[in-house]
Amino acid sequence: MNGIMSLFLKLVFLTLLMNLGCAIAMEEIKIETVKEDEFIEYIHQGERPEIQGVIASKETGDEDWYVFVVIAEFIREEPLETKFRKLIFDALNNVEGVKSVEEADREEWSVQGNVDGEELVKACVIALKSIYPELEEFMKAPQ
Repeated sequence: MNGIMSLFLKLVFLTLLMNLGCAIAMEEIKIETVKEDEFIEYIHQGERPEIQGVIASKETGDEDWYVFVVIAEFIREEPLETKFRKLIFDALNNVEGVKSVEEADREEWSVQGNVDGEELVKACVIALKSIYPELEEFMKAPQ
């Protein structure tokens, strides 16, 4: 009986910890919305824009979103580059409504589908947070 109770308590603890982590991650994401006649942008800068900066931009009437991840321009060393690019691709691809994701440039991804740009930014920010210590260490290293 102690083994079952111990396992149950561990599961409850892990569930609470995961829920708390998700809540903290979500409440720290501040996104600015810029709407003009020709375009809409969702911008997250964070405390360190060079690491945490993400922008989703779309022209009015266009279906494609363009997502810019600032640090992507600088990551050119393996194995971090492959890990990072897969992480961003997967994060974007898993947003509800996304039909396809293509890397358009070093720091830009094109996203097609009926999707909310704010959700694209949130997905990228959460992905960046998951490897933030590695990204911070990378930015400290001489380039």
